[in-house]
Amino acid sequence: RHAPDVLVFDHSMGGGANHFRAERVARWRAEGKVVWLATPHLPTQSYDVTRADDDVSRHESLAACLGALDAAGTPARIVVNSLVSFDDPGRVLDWIETRRGEGAKVTYYLHDYHPACPAWTLVDDTGRYCGLPSPERCARCLPANDAPFLGLLPDLDLPRWRQRWGAVLAAADEVVAFSHTSLDV
Repeated sequence: RHAPDVLVFDHSMGGGANHFRAERVARWRAEGKVVWLATPHLPTQSYDVTRADDDVSRHESLAACLGALDAAGTPARIVVNSLVSFDDPGRVLDWIETRRGEGAKVTYYLHDYHPACPAWTLVDDTGRYCGLPSPERCARCLPANDAPFLGLLPDLDLPRWRQRWGAVLAAADEVVAFSHTSLDV
């Protein structure tokens, strides 16, 4: 297999972000591009790599998924639709940065607040919208927050989280926001 024209990272939970992704993939396929999709398979806590016009390759871990993508070569474009539900988004961000250094173009679709906080809806441990409080409040919230997938993450250090995401967003060739609020955050 050769490297895809477009490699998309996305969650597989349904909803608006997945609908948006499906429309984009269909458009790229209509343009004759080879599109691969990397998603977490939540029921088995593994990862899938899917060629848009082919079958699914299931992998046991994120490392195996990224290893399979490495074997394919550097894609022309990497699209981050969402990394919500990935068990180590930082590892994916590092992988993306390496591929960007090899010439891949990077697009990030800003559907939610995930780059600002692993609790991507910004609902705190009391069940209220937090609006990005002080770092001290975040440090107390995250370990007590029952937001989905936080327990999977190896690192809840919010300054480090934001630094990693900030570097990727700053280096991205394109960041597309769907609201002024998400862009402001």
